[in-house]
Amino acid sequence: MSSSHKKPKRVPRIGSLLVESGLISAEPLEEAARVARESNQPIGRVLLMLEYLSDRDLKSALLSQSLIAHGLVSQDTAIEALKTASLRRISLDDALNEMGVTPAMAPERHALGELLLAAGFLTRQLYDEALRARQESGVLFGRFLVLHGAITNAMLGLALEVLVLIREGRLTRQEAVAALTEMRSKRVGLSEALATLGIFVGPLKRTKLGDILASGGLITDSESLDAVELGLEEKRLFGQILTQSGMIDKTSLEAALSLQEMVLKGLLDKAQASEVLRQVSKDGTSIMQVAQELKFFDADPEQAAAIINLLTNAGLIDDHSVQKALARNQEFKGDPVKALLADGIIDRELYGSTLELLQRLEGQELKIEQCIILLQWCQRSRCSIDEAMQELNMKGVGEQPVQTEMPPAQSLPSRQAIVFDRLCQGLDLREVKQLVKIGLLFAACGWAVIAIVPKDYQIYLLWTLVVFLSLTLMGLGRAWGTGRQAEQEALQMRIQGVRAPARKKLPSKGAGKDSQL
Repeated sequence: MSSSHKKPKRVPRIGSLLVESGLISAEPLEEAARVARESNQPIGRVLLMLEYLSDRDLKSALLSQSLIAHGLVSQDTAIEALKTASLRRISLDDALNEMGVTPAMAPERHALGELLLAAGFLTRQLYDEALRARQESGVLFGRFLVLHGAITNAMLGLALEVLVLIREGRLTRQEAVAALTEMRSKRVGLSEALATLGIFVGPLKRTKLGDILASGGLITDSESLDAVELGLEEKRLFGQILTQSGMIDKTSLEAALSLQEMVLKGLLDKAQASEVLRQVSKDGTSIMQVAQELKFFDADPEQAAAIINLLTNAGLIDDHSVQKALARNQEFKGDPVKALLADGIIDRELYGSTLELLQRLEGQELKIEQCIILLQWCQRSRCSIDEAMQELNMKGVGEQPVQTEMPPAQSLPSRQAIVFDRLCQGLDLREVKQLVKIGLLFAACGWAVIAIVPKDYQIYLLWTLVVFLSLTLMGLGRAWGTGRQAEQEALQMRIQGVRAPARKKLPSKGAGKDSQL
């Protein structure tokens, strides 16, 4: 790069770069700027939310702004590179490389270091020292920070997890910095920080392969974190780095992966998986043999029967699915619950919710009808028991009489039956029927007239036809609204254990005007 690229006195705004490069026009930029001012959010994020700009183009624009600020490229060069990158859908580095400005000439950045620097975990001086050590001696950036006391091993693991979420597209850089800042200031975990900020990224994988390997004694916690960081830098798989570096062999890796799957399904907990891995690596026996010898798959018959009973009454499983699961998983013949977990018919979250509800039922905190509704809601909304109770405005037994016997599933009023009963009571079906007939009649007449009148008058007839069809839709809308209200009433009735009243019959055609429904 020539020496003429000096640091400019004024760095252009990101909006100017986007407009001059043709990535967006002035009108969307003005709208995004107004929304950004009103919502107090960065304009780049607003452009993404409004879908005026792609994430790749925004990153390219931010990088070009940084290059201009450091005096590494001129504004004209950056704009030309932005045009090329957007048109050909390539990165800004590749566009600069085609123009003769190699990416190596840009200031070297470290993704993990940039996040920690923006979140206030380290100073610019320490960042430069860690980057220099990475280049000269090969010490990993995160390991350097841990050795110098800037962060702990636990914080390094959380920062790497945040970086993984960014790579997966589940978290933006701004959200990641905000989450790390929240963790640093409040000293909370990642889940708590994201919940406080109102950021939803989906389920976090709490059982990591490195945790099982470290707990099983095959690698250390530091080696696990180093492998994760190196994998992110070099875009290689975690297990590939461990095997290629000689930390573990392929047999141990396959065993650890199988155990991780068992933990994710709920067949084993993390401690049990670590103990099985330790024995398998030591003796060379199979996973199932070691788990059976350690009695990790032994079932409590009473508890298993209670779980199956509650899941069956909630309509989430049936006898046929249980028998099929047992047939496909012979190793869990004595434990139908583990067979259901292994077969994927139920998952670990549903299993945990069922256990919690059984404990509350045994402690007389909830009635059986409430447990059934809560279990159905948890499965449908993928939430916890407490969240389901809050969403349904459900309280514990309290002063209500406690029902301790399990009623059969057939004795409970079905949601569909209650909705239909309430719908028939609150809605005059004859009115809807009449509206539909009128709408169809006018539609037929309208099309017949349109076929014979001159074209000049057809637009007026079409407009009239639309009006009468709207009347029909209003009637159907009323039916839909009444049905939705009836559904909510039905849900509350089921929560309170109330059966829907008997459906009242409609009057016959010969009934008088004073006949009651």
